[in-house]
Amino acid sequence: MESQSSNERDLRTPIREFIELLEGLLCIKYPLRPPIPTPETRKKPILKEVTKLIIGYHYLTSDRKIALDTTVYRWLELGPEDIPSADVILKGLTQPHIVNALATHGLATYRLPQMLPKEDIPSPIHISLTEPRTRYCLDGYEKQSYMFTASNIVQASIIIKTEANILAGALSYRIDYVIGKEGAPSTLPAASIPFKEPTNLSVLLYNALRPDLYSFRKQIDQLWKTLTQ
Repeated sequence: MESQSSNERDLRTPIREFIELLEGLLCIKYPLRPPIPTPETRKKPILKEVTKLIIGYHYLTSDRKIALDTTVYRWLELGPEDIPSADVILKGLTQPHIVNALATHGLATYRLPQMLPKEDIPSPIHISLTEPRTRYCLDGYEKQSYMFTASNIVQASIIIKTEANILAGALSYRIDYVIGKEGAPSTLPAASIPFKEPTNLSVLLYNALRPDLYSFRKQIDQLWKTLTQ
């Protein structure tokens, strides 16, 4: 027992405190190799998912020295492939059953939803697509709308990638528009098969907070009709 305490004292404080948290959660003791599954995860299977989420969250929100420390991985015999991605962690932390498990084990607290007042749709900023590839990044909390247009194109592809920012607790979106014109087709891997005839492209981008509201959908319809007349 004394050697185990000595091993823990040799660890950096954030790692030692995190190991103590895992010991209490899973009823195991560092540095002994825990059984798989542990007694607690056998009784409460959700703890296996919760454990991986909090390990991932811990490393993603820690400074570089702590994030590169492999002590917990070696102790629990985990590899990087066992830890969820930032996207999965962020989504998991919004799931009621996960939040309930975190709260009942003292790892998180419940918070009431932030009530939002009625907001009008912001006037779209017009952006003309003239380059073979245009990239735009949008933060999940950004309240803005954009109208992207391109004229006489024969190719069009839109690629959307979602990225999670654990520290901000929000998603961001990276949107690529790939276009080609007659005499100047796009050779990018993401380019579409050329159309038979040139056409125009109009894309309304709005970071919606209330897409299920009938009044919101009606506003969007009216805005689209106004912009495309």
